[in-house]
Amino acid sequence: MSFRAKTVPVKAEPEAIIPALLAKAKAIYDQKEAPEGCKDCELRGWVVKGCY
Repeated sequence: MSFRAKTVPVKAEPEAIIPALLAKAKAIYDQKEAPEGCKDCELRGWVVKGCY
């Protein structure tokens, strides 16, 4: 099992980019289910279910 990183180019404007990235991360975190077809999400769910 391996996870793949997705690199995203960003400008050196932390005051502008960080709030947007945090909002996107929160939106992903708040989802009740993984997007259909997302292999990384399926693997994450498998790992989390195995821990509980």
